[in-house]
Amino acid sequence: MKILIDSNLYAYQDYAFEWVRRNEVYVTERSLRELDLARRYLLIRAYEGVGVKVISDKEAGSIKADITMREFRRDQPNLGKSISRGYWLARNYILTKITQ
Repeated sequence: MKILIDSNLYAYQDYAFEWVRRNEVYVTERSLRELDLARRYLLIRAYEGVGVKVISDKEAGSIKADITMREFRRDQPNLGKSISRGYWLARNYILTKITQ
């Protein structure tokens, strides 16, 4: 089966490592544009190591994929945001307990 990932969602980018075990997986360059340069470089190298093909946006139109993951989000959960939110929730909780 051919899977095309044209999405900036981190989950799909991570799932590619599992999907490539039994499928042909393609990831568009557009999917990786929002990543910082180091992460993008390392992810592309890791993809090459397992057989995931990173293709240009133009090439994506010629792929006859059985499944296409196409979704772009401006904001998505990540570890840093989760840690920050937890910190502020805990801080506010402690402050409300101290002032009571």
